[in-house]
Amino acid sequence: MSSEKKPENMQTPLTGLPSEAAQNAAADSINNTASSVAATVGDTVTSGAEENASANAVEEPDVTASDIAAERLMDNTSVKAVGKTETAGARCAEKTAAKTTGMKNSGEARRSRGGREKGEDSGRRFRIFARIASVLIAFGIWAYAAENDTVRSEVSLKGIPITVSGEQSSTLSVISGYNNTLDVVLSGNKSIIRTLSSSDVTASVDISDYTSAGKYTVPISLDLPDGTSVVSQSLTDISVYLDISTSVTVPVNVKYTNYMIEEGYELGEAVPSESSVTVTGPKSVVERISYALAELDLGKVEKTVKMSSKLSLVDSSGETVTNPYVKLQTSEVTVTVALYTEKTVPLSVDTKYGYLTSKNSVITVTPSSVKVKGEPSTLDSLDKITIATLDEKHLSGDNMTQKIVLPDGVYMTDGTETATISVRHVGTSLRTMTVDNITVENPSNLSYELVTESVEVKLRGPTEALAELTSDSVKATLELSFDKSVSGSSSVPLKITVSGADGVYEIGDYSAIVKINP
Repeated sequence: MSSEKKPENMQTPLTGLPSEAAQNAAADSINNTASSVAATVGDTVTSGAEENASANAVEEPDVTASDIAAERLMDNTSVKAVGKTETAGARCAEKTAAKTTGMKNSGEARRSRGGREKGEDSGRRFRIFARIASVLIAFGIWAYAAENDTVRSEVSLKGIPITVSGEQSSTLSVISGYNNTLDVVLSGNKSIIRTLSSSDVTASVDISDYTSAGKYTVPISLDLPDGTSVVSQSLTDISVYLDISTSVTVPVNVKYTNYMIEEGYELGEAVPSESSVTVTGPKSVVERISYALAELDLGKVEKTVKMSSKLSLVDSSGETVTNPYVKLQTSEVTVTVALYTEKTVPLSVDTKYGYLTSKNSVITVTPSSVKVKGEPSTLDSLDKITIATLDEKHLSGDNMTQKIVLPDGVYMTDGTETATISVRHVGTSLRTMTVDNITVENPSNLSYELVTESVEVKLRGPTEALAELTSDSVKATLELSFDKSVSGSSSVPLKITVSGADGVYEIGDYSAIVKINP
């Protein structure tokens, strides 16, 4: 007795089943279903082939029985159903050969071929139905097995980080105990276990209940995925060292790690957006910090640069301080680095009234020029540096020392801070005159008494012009701008006016005493 052959297209095993039991159940069901469907399709196709052959046998003498049988057999073989389909096809071929011996008319033969094609279409539809039905049944069995899989499995997860929580609610900070990891073995349904990774498990320790500095052994809490349990774990607790939390303010320093500039240029002072930052953390760590460092990789610098940089904390020995529980008020700064060039610029002075000119004086500044640096665009427009504006009426002497004040963005390169100004008068002289012609301007109509009757006024000007002055040439004027409620004696400034002599002016300040009556 021979066993029934299974169709070849049903022999590919299902993959991805959750368990061995489910896989075996699915395989048996698929084999039984596929055999039944294939047998049914084979019988149906054989029956259709016999009917079509009977109809065509009388009308198509030119077509041999072996030709029809061969075509039926080739189409049915593509189904690869059951063995008895081939046997039925062979029987069909023998019967058809006996009935087709009388076919002679060529027109009838064409109609016979049409009938044969109709039978072939029917067979193809049955084959397609068989394949689709097999796939749907197989998928249904697989889905059922996957949904009802109860086989348990285990997985080993390594390197799970242990975090420290509760620091915000505590007055303490963590000195050590961070950067720990653990390994766990979890158990659960195979369908869950096979999808897990280390990131699906959270491990932590809580320090919120600890109120004093010291070293503590703190239990580890695990947060597991649903449907799993712990078989084993490499750590159940860790040692955590706690200290008092404190804050300090440290300066921000800037360091260049790499840069390149053209000859004749130099980098200016780096200016961070924050000159200092506040650091908070464990007292024993924070007290070691000397400064916050911003490191810049500038590359090739062709103009002033603005660049952001993360801050790192450095101790007095230059070592970087790393502790995840040290917090910076500002973790990043923007640093401005200017590109400077140098230029030699002359020093000069101005005059307030314009009495000192190149015709009547020689003004000398020592040094006559200084070497400065600044951004190229700034120095391009800098032709001179004016260090002072001389008030000709109040010169304290012929020589004076003046501090050099540079424009914004310009810096001294040679360390010069002051310059000496010398004034030499040419063709002028001094003369003192008594002025008793004092005019009082009284816009408020105050009652007053002019106590000062005359003043001695020192004048400078061209020698010839001074010699020609008369008492009427020099006048003094004062203005009573007091409120009417004011009374008593007051010193009021005098305005000196020289008429009829160009280039003559008073030296110094003058005033007169006025008594305001109530």
